[in-house]
Amino acid sequence: MFKSKILIRPSSFHVVDVIFVALRRVRFGYELGNLAPNLMTSLHSRLLRRGAACFPRRTALARAAVQMIVGLVLADPIIAAAAEDITPPTVVSTRGEHNEDEVIVEFNEPLDRASAEAVKNYRFLPCSDVASATLAADERTVTLTLIGGSVGPGLMLRVNAVKDRAGNMIAPNSTAVVEVRVFAITDGLIGHYRLDGNALDSSQRANHAAEVGSPSYVPGLIGQALSLNGTDQLAQAADPGLAGNGRKSVAVWFKQDAKANKGLFSFGDSSAPGALFELLLRGGLSGGYFWGDEFYAFPAGLPFEAYAVGEWQHAAITYDGKRVRSYLNGLRVMQRDLSLNTVSGPLLLGSGNTEFSSAYFNGLIDDVGLWNRALSPPEVSAIHSAGRYLGEDLTRPLYPVPAPSLSFSFARQGNGIVISFWGVLQAANDVNGPWEDLWDVCGTTTIVPSEARKFFRFRF
Repeated sequence: MFKSKILIRPSSFHVVDVIFVALRRVRFGYELGNLAPNLMTSLHSRLLRRGAACFPRRTALARAAVQMIVGLVLADPIIAAAAEDITPPTVVSTRGEHNEDEVIVEFNEPLDRASAEAVKNYRFLPCSDVASATLAADERTVTLTLIGGSVGPGLMLRVNAVKDRAGNMIAPNSTAVVEVRVFAITDGLIGHYRLDGNALDSSQRANHAAEVGSPSYVPGLIGQALSLNGTDQLAQAADPGLAGNGRKSVAVWFKQDAKANKGLFSFGDSSAPGALFELLLRGGLSGGYFWGDEFYAFPAGLPFEAYAVGEWQHAAITYDGKRVRSYLNGLRVMQRDLSLNTVSGPLLLGSGNTEFSSAYFNGLIDDVGLWNRALSPPEVSAIHSAGRYLGEDLTRPLYPVPAPSLSFSFARQGNGIVISFWGVLQAANDVNGPWEDLWDVCGTTTIVPSEARKFFRFRF
């Protein structure tokens, strides 16, 4: 509650007017006169009683009085309510990782959740529909999942009908070019075991492994390889920092002597479903296992992908925080939504979970890599190609961003033309433009010239 111990000696009633005009204009969602009636009444009566007195710095006094009163008002949390928001939200940035199916959109202010998560409010060019839109806890960041497309050069986003919390709607057809992020393959590399005569980690982590059971080193696919007897040999390192539910990947070259149920890589344990991160072989088939009846990266009935025994093969598993992908020889063979929470523990190379005697691998392993991010499909393919065809380890592949591509075919049909294309279709009523992007036209469609659309063209 305000108390009226304020000593002000104005020189005229003009100062009273100035103060009251200022007070009446200081509004933060409420009327000051209603919130502080005691202050208003007391100040008014004191100013009236001393109105005839003369004070030399009348202007400065009035200003000081107003500042003091406003300061008291602003200090009150009830009075200091937010000013009215009349500004519509805008897109600050859009970004995605190359060849992935998610785009992160950042807005300049908190959003209304219903409109921010309405998939109909987003559209991509070249044509990709939105499967889901999820507003983050900060209420400014929206994650969009694409249908029938992936992040690549030339991708554009159009946003409509998204509102802020005050109900202001974004400008119609707000557009942004998606910033495509391309990793160097060594980004996030937290373990690299070349196995060239030793089990040292050549990544910056230097999390060196130690041989268990006296395995040997023999010529491999890339330099030397670790030779394991399938009984009691492996290489073991300390916790590599892959615990938790964050993103992670592992890739390894292997050559098995004979079909057998064995492990290539293991981290974590069997304490709970999803607590293990393991790459297994089973009778000439390969895949990932994470402990628990439902925690594997393969469909029922075909849980592992076939490979050839006695030949070098490349296997990889990635986890992006919500889905696991399994790869064999550079190709993605399975994808499954899973929620992993890998526990801390030792890293085993050339073995699965050693609770099982069959875990130890029988054959050769080479060039093992660990990442604290999810490798993209082109990255896995590049690692495989560099090793198989060039004899290069996983740090050497070049992974350039491909240039935007454009393809189309057409055939006349009645008064129109049936076209199939990948790219962006534009229309104009004059050959010199202006040209309009046709956001709702993609794939295969029939175009018919009209007064508004006499000419058509494609662009990246």
